[in-house]
Amino acid sequence: MFRLRVQRTAEHVFTRLALIFEREPLRFTVSPLALGDPNLRATALEYLQNVLPDGLRHALWRHVAREGTVIQSRGSTEELANALQRTTSPLVGRRSRS
Repeated sequence: MFRLRVQRTAEHVFTRLALIFEREPLRFTVSPLALGDPNLRATALEYLQNVLPDGLRHALWRHVAREGTVIQSRGSTEELANALQRTTSPLVGRRSRS
């Protein structure tokens, strides 16, 4: 129950962020942050690191990143968004239909 509540809170935060930032890529960051795959999670965090202003990123980071997480830039914002979409769109699409 707690995990579901955290997931819904995260979705709410990202819905609000999507009012300011590009909606689709943000939509694809929610699932990787909740899933256990460290590569997907790192890609989502790297995307957020690249698009969010410092103050907002720092406020959000303590809730989405594990302590001591260091993100090394591996690609452009567009490349990261495309990678997130490719890997998470089946998950997001399946969920939105239910």
